Amino acid sequence: AGAPVRLTDHPRRTVWEKGLLVAATAPVLSLTGRAVAALDCPPLAPAVDALLAEGVTVATARGIDVDGDGIRATIADLATSHGDHEVSMAQDVARGRRTEVDELNGAIVAYGAENGVATPANRTVAALIRGLAGGDDGREHEGERPTRADGRTPGGADRGRPPCVSVGETGGLR
Repeated sequence: AGAPVRLTDHPRRTVWEKGLLVAATAPVLSLTGRAVAALDCPPLAPAVDALLAEGVTVATARGIDVDGDGIRATIADLATSHGDHEVSMAQDVARGRRTEVDELNGAIVAYGAENGVATPANRTVAALIRGLAGGDDGREHEGERPTRADGRTPGGADRGRPPCVSVGETGGLR
């Protein structure tokens, strides 16, 4: 199929690094309805970094040596190379399907609790995604498409906006 393959002597670390990358990015993009290009933009970049920092701290507490700087570099690369991409979590939220938030951010919260690591950012985004996906019980609610106050379905990239928009440009508080 032509897909690049990378061998590793540290599969556990590789799995955690991939999971941390998705846990730091997918909920933020799903909650904001933005495409991947927005990951490098204020105010999303600090939110992504907070989620990632908590995840790296939890991994370290569990004895898993992950490369946080490498994950950050990958996120920056994805913002450029996959800018128009809509993450699968956003697609699931938009369709009222169960998301992988419990296996990602929920796991970070649980492992954090086991290891005495506070994870408020991951706890918050997990709760918000569960709410958008149809409820707080984490089960799929197929067909129940939640809507925002403006009538739009949450999730899905709003490709009509540029990647970075400041508050002043959106008519917000001045």
